[in-house]
Amino acid sequence: MERILVGYLIDGKHSGIDKYLLNVLKMISSKQIHFDFLTICKNEKLEQYLKTYQANLYEIPSLKHPFEQYKKVKLLMEEQNYTIAYFNISEAFNSIAVKAAKDCGIKKIIVHSHSAGIDSHNPIKRTFRLVLHCILKQFLSHWATDFFACSKKAGQWMFPNSIISGKRLQLVQNAIDAERFAYNEEVRARVRKELGLEKEFIVGHIGNFCYQKNIEFLIEIIRELVAIKSNAVLLSVGVGPDREMAQKLVCKYGLQNNVYFLGQRDDVPELLQAMDLFLLPSRFEGLPIVGIEAQVAGLRTILSSTISEEVKLSENCIFVDIHAPAKYWAKKIKENAVYKRVYVQELKSNYCFDIKEQKNLLKSLFQTKNLEENN
Repeated sequence: MERILVGYLIDGKHSGIDKYLLNVLKMISSKQIHFDFLTICKNEKLEQYLKTYQANLYEIPSLKHPFEQYKKVKLLMEEQNYTIAYFNISEAFNSIAVKAAKDCGIKKIIVHSHSAGIDSHNPIKRTFRLVLHCILKQFLSHWATDFFACSKKAGQWMFPNSIISGKRLQLVQNAIDAERFAYNEEVRARVRKELGLEKEFIVGHIGNFCYQKNIEFLIEIIRELVAIKSNAVLLSVGVGPDREMAQKLVCKYGLQNNVYFLGQRDDVPELLQAMDLFLLPSRFEGLPIVGIEAQVAGLRTILSSTISEEVKLSENCIFVDIHAPAKYWAKKIKENAVYKRVYVQELKSNYCFDIKEQKNLLKSLFQTKNLEENN
């Protein structure tokens, strides 16, 4: 049996990484593959859900206490006899546990990159973390054995040139359960009626309220859109530190009747049915799962030019220059308001975004048999 320790979960709902990891658990957990997970803040509902797959959730100190985190993870690995350690991270500073796995002699240590930038409004903190990231990423080639990334950009961001040029990078996309997002006219009509938005043009945004997601620019785009398309509204799903700032901007621009903050929701597949267009003007992304979900639901999807083109599954996906003014973005939305909406039956063949199609690949990646045969 392979015993795999996975980092890191938040609460199973907030982040794209959480969604991806729970999809992986659902698809390949078996008598031959056992998963346990790390978190910096235990969530009772998440812990109960994991137990249905015989998976454990272990709380560890945050990165504010790096030495304590190192000791806790190292002790856990020594006690539980894991064969594989699998770390999903956004910055190289998150690799403290990777070093612990190396020092424990774990056979297979996987680092999976899911981002392409530093998520901080403060330019001083952002610069400091970037310098630290650039230093620590050089050590990953010595600490880890396998190097995954959700996109080429995410790989280049996380790993040193020796990994990229040495062709040791494995692209493992953020796959989804595609059937859950199949376009359904009946669901669309019901949800729009429940929201009281049957006649409005609904622009959707799903994501944490943070620097990465460019929330202030999102609100500016909606302001310009309402000026040229009066029935336009924004349906915003998510939570985060920038929500209060976003609410103040909505009041400042007089958009109280055009912007709906829904908070954290468990019915994202249904909400996507209700939307008319999906908008993601992020400053950076590894490969946004919500962008995949929106396209599979048949939505015209407008993304910033900073996002990897690997996210594009169909002609319904359009990229707009991140430096273009909000008025230009609004114009592009209006130009793309009318289109044929269909469920993407076949995902792009050269990328594996359906978790069910990715199942065999993941099973082969999460095993140490080949390592033993080569020794």
